[in-house]
Amino acid sequence: MRKQPIFVAVDTPNLNRAKQIVNATSKYIYGVKFGLEFFCSRGGREAIKKFKNKNFKIFLDRSEEPHV
Repeated sequence: MRKQPIFVAVDTPNLNRAKQIVNATSKYIYGVKFGLEFFCSRGGREAIKKFKNKNFKIFLDRSEEPHV
């Protein structure tokens, strides 16, 4: 299946939940967007480095304002 140009938003500070989201969608997505909350959470930076080794793009949204 060809991956679509879609990013999935991982807006959780929970590392296990982030892994679940990424693993469940990785076959179908082009990339993953991690929010500031995840980046600043315990283990967030290290996890993003590990996710970077997977076969998709990483977008780090470091803004503090919620996107509507």
